[in-house]
Amino acid sequence: MRALDDLPTPELPAGYRVRAVRGEEDVAARVAAHRAAWWPSRVTEESYRAVMGTWPYRPELDRVVEGPDGRFAATCLIWFDERNGVGELEPVGVDPGLRRRGLGRAVCLAALGALREAGGRSAVVYPLHGHPDHPAPAPLYRGLGFREHARTITFTAPEARG
Repeated sequence: MRALDDLPTPELPAGYRVRAVRGEEDVAARVAAHRAAWWPSRVTEESYRAVMGTWPYRPELDRVVEGPDGRFAATCLIWFDERNGVGELEPVGVDPGLRRRGLGRAVCLAALGALREAGGRSAVVYPLHGHPDHPAPAPLYRGLGFREHARTITFTAPEARG
């Protein structure tokens, strides 16, 4: 969890810019970016249109980093709970070929700034701790000023023996 009162300004490599998703015109590129970051992914243009039509989706809280070639390099969607003033980052992704350039940090900071402008007071994120396929999220979020607030522990029953 982190408060939104002291956000640094996003910094991007030359030729990159961060912006909000514009709607239908960005669906194909937004889906391509998600699929690249989360391969294999079941997200399709049709399913993302459904996301965009779901309350409380807000396009101004769906941020992308656009590269010099026009492709989306990083994405961050925030789901805003206006009643509590809290936004959840879910999902955040960076194209694997473009990682370690500060793009994930920049897209998250831009989305957090948009959340603050929308009236948000704090943000939460639920990274997978210790997952072998997703080692990077926790350090990214700590570097953005998130601090551990709670932890989810999943318990599963052992397989039945017969």
